[in-house]
Amino acid sequence: MLFFLVGLGWSFHVTFTLMMLLTVKQPEHRIAGVLFSVVVIYAMNLLTMALMVAALSHSVTFVPWLGRWAAISLPPMAGLSTSCGLVA
Repeated sequence: MLFFLVGLGWSFHVTFTLMMLLTVKQPEHRIAGVLFSVVVIYAMNLLTMALMVAALSHSVTFVPWLGRWAAISLPPMAGLSTSCGLVA
């Protein structure tokens, strides 16, 4: 029952977020851009889901998962920012 409620809450959140991104003119979209907003929202959703899975699972813990995610994700991000000229 708990997993059902977590899934129901998260699916409502995702649906509501997409609706707001597509229909409402938000000021941060003009300031930072839509792409930045979508990336931040996606990252926060991923972090929230990881925390929920770690809290509800007996075999998954958050700190090792975060370490694996950082080891996989950070090098490509650093290479992309260097190739785009964002970082020297």
